[in-house]
Amino acid sequence: MVVAPPEDVKQPVEPEPQQTQPEEPRQPTTDSPTANVKPKPRGAPESMPDSVREDLVAAQKALDASNTAEALRHIRRSQRTKITGLSFSLLTRVYCQQHDLANARAQWTRVPATERPRVRQYCSQYDIDL
Repeated sequence: MVVAPPEDVKQPVEPEPQQTQPEEPRQPTTDSPTANVKPKPRGAPESMPDSVREDLVAAQKALDASNTAEALRHIRRSQRTKITGLSFSLLTRVYCQQHDLANARAQWTRVPATERPRVRQYCSQYDIDL
């Protein structure tokens, strides 16, 4: 028995190639939402309440005076109001001064990138490598 193909089947037609104009470079539009957003300047201080700022200044003074217990008290009090990158920078330095490698490394992950060189240099004085 011989089977013949159906007669009503149409063969596929290939599309004809069309010439296209090369695209002109597009200029950025000024009405895009990202054009109106101003980027934050690098190294800009974080916005924080005055009480937090005062606690962090007091913590820095206590740390400079090698009073780590007082510095920890001020840092923790500031973090109850608002958690800031500067508080983690100070906290890491306190732990470095106490030669507490485990806690220094635990806090290191939350230190902002802008503060890391300063913290690393400070901790190297106490033989702690971060």
